[in-house]
Amino acid sequence: MDAGQSHVDDGRVVSLTIQDVGGKLKLVRIVHQRDGKEVTSQFTCPADGSNCEFDEGDHKAKVTMWYDGPTLMILKSDGPKEDAVVQWKLEVKPGTNKLTLGLTYLDPGNKTETMVFNKASH
Repeated sequence: MDAGQSHVDDGRVVSLTIQDVGGKLKLVRIVHQRDGKEVTSQFTCPADGSNCEFDEGDHKAKVTMWYDGPTLMILKSDGPKEDAVVQWKLEVKPGTNKLTLGLTYLDPGNKTETMVFNKASH
């Protein structure tokens, strides 16, 4: 995550790994919190509107993925009672190695955050 180009409320730094696994996308997110804690979350899901399990740190939620043109949309829901319903919008900027992740917290609240990621070399 490019912290200088990202806008998050709590100072966390996030790394994303996205892989194609047999026609499904596997997404692994590692959140490095300000207090030094690290939370790993992951799911593997087709981008066809199916509901999939989301192992989000110490609890479970659901995700649904689909494409809106070149944009990958993800809706996270059905977590614990205090968990937010969040819409993710992933876009690759044409001609760059940058991925922008927009998060819109739908319930509770209605806040947004933006994270910009630089593609890592392998």
